[in-house]
Amino acid sequence: TVQTFYDLEDGSGLKLTTARYYTPGGKSLESNGIVPDVTVEAFAPEEIVAGGRNGSGASPGNDATINPSADDPQLATAVQLARQALQKR
Repeated sequence: TVQTFYDLEDGSGLKLTTARYYTPGGKSLESNGIVPDVTVEAFAPEEIVAGGRNGSGASPGNDATINPSADDPQLATAVQLARQALQKR
């Protein structure tokens, strides 16, 4: 769901659900999500580095990133599936 916070004149606030997510078939995604058609192994812990895009190290506000030299298993699987789909044409 999408939550929107409204500031009220008295200094209080109101948090209100303003949107929900549904599949094209009308199924709600709340609390369930979508089961992927293809599962792919995540990056190995040693391929995850602390710090922002510049790799400057962990600090508040910096997210962990993937080592740029690491192979991307999701990209490799996507390319493989795209090639297979093209061969079936």
